[in-house]
Amino acid sequence: KGIFFVSGNDGKKIKSGMEVRIMPGPVKPEEYGVMYGVVKSISGFPSTTQAMLQSLKNDQLVRQISQLGAPFEFIAEPIKNNNTISGYKWSSKDGPPFYIESNTPASIQITVQKQRPISLVMPFIKKTFGLVPQPINAQK
Repeated sequence: KGIFFVSGNDGKKIKSGMEVRIMPGPVKPEEYGVMYGVVKSISGFPSTTQAMLQSLKNDQLVRQISQLGAPFEFIAEPIKNNNTISGYKWSSKDGPPFYIESNTPASIQITVQKQRPISLVMPFIKKTFGLVPQPINAQK
């Protein structure tokens, strides 16, 4: 399991069960891909400096995270895969040729909303080309 922190605005969008992509510091994503995981829990309120220090046990890291404003703590768990050396599921077939140590710094990506690309483009096309339906004036 990994402990992660996000800004207050982003923390409000994260829910348990969301998919995550974890990028451990020593792993080159362009070479080995990203590790897949799932959000297990997220705090219901911003973390205090004291709470972050208790979780991370690293003053410098807590100062860095505190720059996010009022960060929310969440737990993400990598998906296991016994067919890789690391023991986790990766976007590439095998992942890195080494084990990921506990307390390895990592960054994370979370998909908070899925939309079909066409649903993003259609309003623009309709507005640009005047394809918005016009009201019909009924006359008697």
